Amino acid sequence: EDRERMVIRKFKFEDPYIEQIQDLESDMIRYFREDLSRRLLSADFKKQVDGLEMLQKALPSLAKEIIEVLDTFLRWFVLQFCKSNTTCLLKVLEFLPELLDTLKDEGYSLTESEVAIFLPCLVEKLGHNIEKVREKMRELTKQFVLLYFAPKCFPYILEGLRSKNNRTRIECADLVGFILEHHGSDISGKLKSLQIVASLTVERDNETKKAALNTLVTRYKILGEDIWRFVGKLTDAQKRMLDEKFKWKVREMEKKKESQGKSDVAEQSGEVARSLSGLILRKNFGQLEVERQSMPRPMAVASGPTDWNEALDIISFGSPEQSIEGMKVICHELAQATSDPEGSAMDELVKDADRSGACLANKVARTFDFSLTGASSRSCKYVLNTDA
Repeated sequence: EDRERMVIRKFKFEDPYIEQIQDLESDMIRYFREDLSRRLLSADFKKQVDGLEMLQKALPSLAKEIIEVLDTFLRWFVLQFCKSNTTCLLKVLEFLPELLDTLKDEGYSLTESEVAIFLPCLVEKLGHNIEKVREKMRELTKQFVLLYFAPKCFPYILEGLRSKNNRTRIECADLVGFILEHHGSDISGKLKSLQIVASLTVERDNETKKAALNTLVTRYKILGEDIWRFVGKLTDAQKRMLDEKFKWKVREMEKKKESQGKSDVAEQSGEVARSLSGLILRKNFGQLEVERQSMPRPMAVASGPTDWNEALDIISFGSPEQSIEGMKVICHELAQATSDPEGSAMDELVKDADRSGACLANKVARTFDFSLTGASSRSCKYVLNTDA
């Protein structure tokens, strides 16, 4: 509690200064076992990695003890985020999701001071120049949002939109879209924040502009024309750009809805469209055989995923029932790509092969656990179809 009172709560991250580092080292020597503190404070990154591996092994049995000094651990993680050693940083990013899962299992909710120690740094470092690190930080931030409650995380992510790092602003714009999509009702009182997102549509950097537009389109699916009340004062050029983007989204949603209607009619009459085929995996005398099985085109509703990336997000972070809608989109995208292996669609999916494979593989265990409760056999069916 004494350490907690010393934390200055602020949204904007600043690199730790020498006195803070010295205080951290003093606390680690005081509260941690000698062999652990010696490794974590070593200048040799290999010894730091050894220390993290010790923590990983101890995590299941020492969760309550770790919670008591969680603020000290978080300060050490921040220090590693500010250093340039990628090996140690990747090990930290491997450990942190396990730590957050443990906190969730223990029913522990992070305090405001703990979040103030760590989240501003995580948000600022989202723009890391190594793509693999950015991906891990992105997933970690989404996990953090789920654990700490979206409205409390939202101001930190909005602050990231003001970062000097373009990549950080892009990641934060995408995260704002993620929160609006999955936790929109929780932050309905903070919609004026869309003004900050809208301001990025005049950026010279095309990726920043694109991320901001995509986020606004995400909210347009929910608000419709009411979105104009929240985006603030815009130039005529911005209004035209947004208007075109919104109209395009409406046309896209109408096309998908129309196609879904046709698929429903065909299914009810016993007809199956050959062009929309999914994959089902079955075991035959110890051999794995892939067969094609016709599947209806997924329905893209206003609040559901409308493309590959949105679908992966909802599979990873949605409920089992919500994940079904994401897996329908994935099945449809795969079917389209496999029908024309030489086309550009396949090239785009290959770029995300690692992410999609890991996402679906991680979902298998959770889906089976959920299915065993009798809650959903459909979810199990779709994840197996998609994994195949």
